Amino acid sequence: MTSAPEEFDELRGRVDRLEAEMPEVRGIAENAQARAERAEVLARLADKDTSDIKTSHGAIMRSMEALRETQIEQGRDISVLRSDVSVLKSDVSVLRGDAGELRRGLRVVRDGVATIITLLSNGHSG
Repeated sequence: MTSAPEEFDELRGRVDRLEAEMPEVRGIAENAQARAERAEVLARLADKDTSDIKTSHGAIMRSMEALRETQIEQGRDISVLRSDVSVLKSDVSVLRGDAGELRRGLRVVRDGVATIITLLSNGHSG
């Protein structure tokens, strides 16, 4: 069995060792507190970043939808324009044919007028 003074000395040694470790324990606790505060700040920043990304994503999605609608409308317009161009090509082809007929008709009229002039000139002089 140990005596009371020995127990007291043992207890005193243990307390002294604990007191000697306290600055290190306080440092660890303060470091942990500082890390927790930094983690809280980072979490708030991450939450803000996430919110900003969601807002940007929403804006991008709205822009993409508007672009999609525009492309659909333009596709319809292009189809109408293709049809109109096809009709115009057909009309130009008809006009070219008509112009050819007019040229041939004008040649006939010109030749006829030349013949009339010649006949009139010969008939007048004779």
